[in-house]
Amino acid sequence: MTDPIEVEPQLNRWLILLGCLAWLAMMSAVLLERDAYRYAACFLAILGLFYYRRLQLPVKPNWLCWLCIGWGSYSAIRFLVMILAWHTTGASEWLYIFPLLFPILGEALLLFRRQFPVILAAFFAIALVMLVVTTDYAEIAAGLTSIPLIHNNQIHGAVGCGFMLIGAFYWLMHYSVRGFGSSRIARFAAGVAPLIILLCLFNIYGAKSKGVWLALLIVLPILTVSIASYANLGRRTGILFALGLIVLLAGGAYLVRDNIWATVGPTAISAAGILDDVSSGEDIGTSVTEAIGSSEVPLSMNARLKIWSNAWQIVSNAPLFGAGNEWLAIWKQTQYASIGFTLMHNGYLEILVRHGVFGLLVFAVILAGFVSLIWKAYRAGILSKSAVNCYYVSILYFMVTIASNSNNRLAIGESFFLLIGAVAFYCYGALERRRLLGLAKDMRRPS
Repeated sequence: MTDPIEVEPQLNRWLILLGCLAWLAMMSAVLLERDAYRYAACFLAILGLFYYRRLQLPVKPNWLCWLCIGWGSYSAIRFLVMILAWHTTGASEWLYIFPLLFPILGEALLLFRRQFPVILAAFFAIALVMLVVTTDYAEIAAGLTSIPLIHNNQIHGAVGCGFMLIGAFYWLMHYSVRGFGSSRIARFAAGVAPLIILLCLFNIYGAKSKGVWLALLIVLPILTVSIASYANLGRRTGILFALGLIVLLAGGAYLVRDNIWATVGPTAISAAGILDDVSSGEDIGTSVTEAIGSSEVPLSMNARLKIWSNAWQIVSNAPLFGAGNEWLAIWKQTQYASIGFTLMHNGYLEILVRHGVFGLLVFAVILAGFVSLIWKAYRAGILSKSAVNCYYVSILYFMVTIASNSNNRLAIGESFFLLIGAVAFYCYGALERRRLLGLAKDMRRPS
């Protein structure tokens, strides 16, 4: 069957170069906490929209496309109405308008399908150089906290390293199936990916981000076990390699166990105390208030409990549709407003405060639609096994990290949000074009 890309308009070499640079900028937030991805997204959306109007096989929007457009329009209109009516601007409200761009970014991704192996190789080459140059080897080896790459703080850097670790792992697995001698990019991946993975692990340990550690505690076993199904030398070799990796990771954790416990221990003990109180019948609000007043609770956990208490106070007043832009004004009247933070350090609360249970449900439906499209594309042979697994595991990792940090409100989260939407609608566009090509062939076939 004809590749869906064959029916797409051909780009000239300058547009191809600009487009490749734009996709690199879309992924750059994991390396450099800047806003380049926003400008790149706007450029790619304009490019995708321009060429969508010139397609030989234009794809009709499906229910998920209309849901994204509808939600994005609702968020934009609500935002503007609240500014005009109540003069409340909120903060980071544009994130919730991003779904408007998902369908057309999928079209833009389809235009650069052929260039993506080179784009990914270039990204990982840049990532390796930045990791080698920015890693503070002596500081991390001494057990001190370090900020990976070029980020505003160590938590953001650790989240970025986690994304790179997952991406490099599945990039390596992709070429392990094809054979590392199959191309120059495959040989490059075999040399570069393991170094990126090791440096990311080293930097994540140095960042001392408990939320990222927890996320990797869930993700790393999945990666390790999956090696057995990818190994080109056979399942037995894959299993032995996975077991060796487990021993290596466990040995490394054992060697630095005291440093790990010094980071995690006080928070784990305090969290266990709250859970014990709640399981004994104490009201969770009372238990949290007691924990906030306790001198034994670590400062970072104490601050989070205050922030979460403020957020829950706002959610309780507008549980269904949230407070919209007005949440920031209400925040100043909450019990712990003096904490000085408006980042809620929980991505789910960020949504609930602004858009309530309704908003959370809409995003859950959108995500379910994405997951379904990716699976259909895999079954149709449009996406490789490694691409699908990378997509799913990256989402799992991100969803765990946002339980203790507002990563969806950061450059990393916003760019990730745009990328997973683009990939999902790329899959829809490719599936539909394949179907339309099949129908066109059937119509041309003599009866």
